[in-house]
Amino acid sequence: MILRDPKRIGDALSLIVLLTIVWFLWPKSPFPVSFSLEGLIGGFVVGIVVFLASSLLTLLISRVNKKHLLKPKDADMAKHNRGLLGNLLFAIVVSAFEELLFRSFLFHYANVFLGTKIAFVISITIFALSHFNNRFIELCFMGAAFLLLMLNYDNVLPPIVAHATNNVATYVIDRLYQSSEPKSTAKHKLS
Repeated sequence: MILRDPKRIGDALSLIVLLTIVWFLWPKSPFPVSFSLEGLIGGFVVGIVVFLASSLLTLLISRVNKKHLLKPKDADMAKHNRGLLGNLLFAIVVSAFEELLFRSFLFHYANVFLGTKIAFVISITIFALSHFNNRFIELCFMGAAFLLLMLNYDNVLPPIVAHATNNVATYVIDRLYQSSEPKSTAKHKLS
């Protein structure tokens, strides 16, 4: 049962809080949030391209650093057992929250006070740092792609779709990666 598992209660509460924040931020967004088929398709295509490019970038960086960074990119999504629907819903809501916060609000107000170039750098840097992981370069690339998408369409919905597409693709690949790993076996004692 969901109500007996403290992790699921915490996940449900987190999702409710994020949905509430998105609900209140959505109408106040400095950039329009309008539905257009062109924007939705553009967001989906950019999300797939960003996922593939960031995966390639991770591969190149791991080869240069000689570290194995190709384990699941977003361990947070993979380690929680929210179920398929729960993880997909989380991926979409978190994408909407982050895009409204970093692309729409942060970029807009930094742009008003500091100019476009500095606002661009601030928005993508804070986005990358907010993830607290070792994928700073890839996250800056993603943040820049999502911000350029928003500026291109003058609409925050295409980067939300791109971000959600990237998160869902990451989740699916992470699950496939986890299912392909051999199950842990009992350790043998050496005598």
